[in-house]
Amino acid sequence: MAIFPSPAHTNASTKADEISLVFGRNVKRMRTDQGLNKKSFALICGISRPLLDEIESGTSDVRLSYVQRIADALSVNPSHLLASSSSDFKPLL
Repeated sequence: MAIFPSPAHTNASTKADEISLVFGRNVKRMRTDQGLNKKSFALICGISRPLLDEIESGTSDVRLSYVQRIADALSVNPSHLLASSSSDFKPLL
């Protein structure tokens, strides 16, 4: 007997994948805008370079503690990393 995911489960997975992609794109854009290379940024955040690669490609489910570390390193509110457009976030001053 085959078990297929329910439509609600499939929609939740799709939404989670979309959030991961948006988060990763925002991290990469903000990191490069600040002139930080991956090695330096990973060190600042206290995460591994391979994990940063996964985050920026949207293939990693990121722990909340890493979201906060990344936001702190970029001087932004964590919610800004989930914004779907660059005009939705502003640096913390």
